[in-house]
Formats: sequence, structure tokens, C-alpha cells
Amino acid sequence: MEAIIGVGKAGCNIADAFSKYGTYEVYKIDTGIESNSHSLGLSACGTHEEYEKNTPDMSEFISSVESDVLVVVSGAGKVSGVTLKVLEQLVKKLGTEKVNVLYIKPDTEELSGESKMQENLVYSVLQQYARSGMINNLILVSNPELEKIIGDVPIRSYYEKLNELLVSTIHMINIFNHSEAEIKTNLRRSETSRISTLGIYNFEENEEKMFFPLDNRLEMHYYYAINEETLESDGGLMQSIKNKMREINNSSQRGTYGVYSTQYPTNYAYLISFSQKIQKST
Repeated sequence: MEAIIGVGKAGCNIADAFSKYGTYEVYKIDTGIESNSHSLGLSACGTHEEYEKNTPDMSEFISSVESDVLVVVSGAGKVSGVTLKVLEQLVKKLGTEKVNVLYIKPDTEELSGESKMQENLVYSVLQQYARSGMINNLILVSNPELEKIIGDVPIRSYYEKLNELLVSTIHMINIFNHSEAEIKTNLRRSETSRISTLGIYNFEENEEKMFFPLDNRLEMHYYYAINEETLESDGGLMQSIKNKMREINNSSQRGTYGVYSTQYPTNYAYLISFSQKIQKST
């Protein structure tokens, strides 16, 4: 995904976090920002519905977007009202298979009234978009689940640390998707498996830490990042991976993997998991 489009404050902050890698075209849509070739400043509106109604034509703004795009948004903010119109314009220009969405689900216990209703609306409609094939893939991420993985975080760096974990994970998966694997089995995603999440996998402990509690997981793909020394000396690694895939495939799910060489001293793994089912609201 070479283009990142952040919508609203949360989406723009995450889009900014991608900028440090220098390999993504970053675009931002929000109020209170100056419009230029990579930023679209919106007029402030009072409600979620008004933002949707007043979504501007973005033909010129997205004219330079040609590659796969990842739209990043959280439904907690009113600006998220423009999301569906943004997606419609991107799909019209690029086609369904190039448009993906990263949805950040906030701690809904902290929302009330109108904010909770609008978050639930965006969360539900985006899943319907994905399930019906109107977008390629919807990645669900829960801030409370990220917090569990990170542990105690100082208030001033709370969102920065959560975003760092999320963005670095997506970036590494993108790198692996464009790298030659030492050995792999290809992901077999069904046509209707368009709702997904990411995770970190400790293969030594066989422990998965998912970024969203995805129900009815059907397909999982594991990215093993292994250093050179281990690749050359660990005779049991291949069997461990095969045992993991066998465990998954024996449970009416489908597991695939790729093993990638790294220069890091520590071995680690990521995974992406897909579901065909609409996820429940909270």
C-alpha cells in the first residue's frame, strides 16, 4: 500500500507516523489544516451528517494517487462522516482491488450519546462495504487491544506508542510482501474474506497477540522474521512451523506462512487474519 490517506485527527496522526519510512505517499483530510497537494482542509461542520453532505469533490486532490491506497479512519470523530464519499471517489478512480481501509476502533466505553452512535454507524457500514466487495480489505484495530500488548504507557505518549506499534507492524508486513521468502506457502484468501486484523506471534511460546478480537477467523498468514544464524543452525524451526500450520488446518481454518531473513538479533513473527463475518458492535 504505497499511498496512505488519513481522515480526521486520529487518521492523520497515523498517516504522519508512516511518513518517517519515506516509502509512502501520505495524504491528510481534516479540518484546521491548509489545503495543498497532500492535504485537504475541510470546512468545520457541526455534525457527522453535515460532513458527509458537504464532502467536496476530490478529483484533483487524489489525481496523483495511482497505487494501492490505505484509508485510515476512526469513527469517534465527526470528520469520519466524509469517509464513505472519499471511498466512493477512490474506487471510481482506482477500482475496488486497490482500495483498503484501516479502521481504528476507540475505547467505546469512553464514548456516549451521539459519538457512540456515529462510531457504531461507521464501524458497521465499513464492514458492509468490505463484505459486499465494495473495497478490497478492511483492517480492524482496537485501541484497547493495542494497549494490552504495549502495557503501561505514559499519558503524553499514549497514542504515539499505540500508533508506533500499529504502523511498524503494517510497514514490516508490507516489506515482507515485497521480499523474497526463504520458504513460503501462498495465502489462500477466499473472495468473501475481506474483514481482517493484524497480530504479533511469539512462536516460541505459541502465543498470539491480536490487534482486534476477530470472530470467526478463517484464514491466517504468518510472517516469520528469522535472523541468519537461526536459519543456518536451527534444525527444529521448520518442523515447528509445520506443526503450527497443521494445528490450524485441523481446526477447519487455513494457515499459510512465509519465512524471511533479517539482520535483527531477535526472531519474531507477525500475522494477518481474515474473516467472512460481520463483527459485532460493542
